[in-house]
Amino acid sequence: MLARKRIRCSRRMKKEDVVKEAVHLRNLSYSHVVRGVGTYTLGEEVSILLYPAANYNLEAFLEECHIILSITAAHARMVSMLRDLRRFFQCITRTIHFVHTKLVKHMDIKPSNFLVHKRAGAHYTHDIFPTDFGISRSYDNIEEVETDSATACTRNYAAPEVVRQETRGFGADILSLGCVLRCSRLCVLRCSRQN
Repeated sequence: MLARKRIRCSRRMKKEDVVKEAVHLRNLSYSHVVRGVGTYTLGEEVSILLYPAANYNLEAFLEECHIILSITAAHARMVSMLRDLRRFFQCITRTIHFVHTKLVKHMDIKPSNFLVHKRAGAHYTHDIFPTDFGISRSYDNIEEVETDSATACTRNYAAPEVVRQETRGFGADILSLGCVLRCSRLCVLRCSRQN
């Protein structure tokens, strides 16, 4: 099943900017990166077709872990979700490393920008994929990665240099990744203590 990301174009969001996101997805072929399988335009709206379609984002997955924790009958499901959540640490870290080796800065790493896809009939029941490469930037060489241009950010997950609009490189993504991993780790610890 495919997912569709619809983006309404305007003065702020030009079609060329949306196409850049689709190009990033096409160039980042990796097992834990959502694949852009097509784009189309309908009026002022551009749609990107993505695979796989996800059941949650990481933020919603963590919320569901908290809810299931309060239901004693859901113990087996909680154990499965915790096992997957622990595995996510490695998947997320390797994937962001891969993205950086392709000289791409994600620039908006946060729990809601990781999709969680439910798998049927496997030991691990969920996979995780970074998404929303809308403000990402790609570079031709490593020297270009350090930038200081203004960019949008989510303060809770942004590196201080991003918030202050100072020069930053891949380290800003890594700090954001650390915030996401910390958030996930706290969920694992909370759930483990109650089990």
